[in-house]
Amino acid sequence: MGVAFRLRPDGTYFVRIHGPNGVRELRAVFDTASELCLIQRSDAIELGYNAFYIPEVANLKTKLLTPHYLVKVPFITISKIEVGKLVVENVLTAAQDLSNELGVDFVMGRSLLGNYKLVYDFPRGIVELTEGSP
Repeated sequence: MGVAFRLRPDGTYFVRIHGPNGVRELRAVFDTASELCLIQRSDAIELGYNAFYIPEVANLKTKLLTPHYLVKVPFITISKIEVGKLVVENVLTAAQDLSNELGVDFVMGRSLLGNYKLVYDFPRGIVELTEGSP
């Protein structure tokens, strides 16, 4: 099974993120350089995930290396993510305060993409995500 998206000038796409408190549609980007998916921390909390910086609640021993610095962030497992018609369950994700300047609330990293084939077909103007060998 796979999905195809029309290439957008800003490179963003919409995904549906499921949590204990419901479902949210978030603007997202593909990032093959990111080991993990990233979600805006406030969205994770609104969805009902324990993405607080309180040591009793979050596993703050986890660290995330960004291009500029190393930060401690809560790691959560998102129960279900819909990318078009593709459904991915139990996705390890870092809940981080993403800059508003990015214009996205979710980054699709390799914790989601790792079992899929991602193809950018610029002549046809599409992005395809299909099941493949890890």
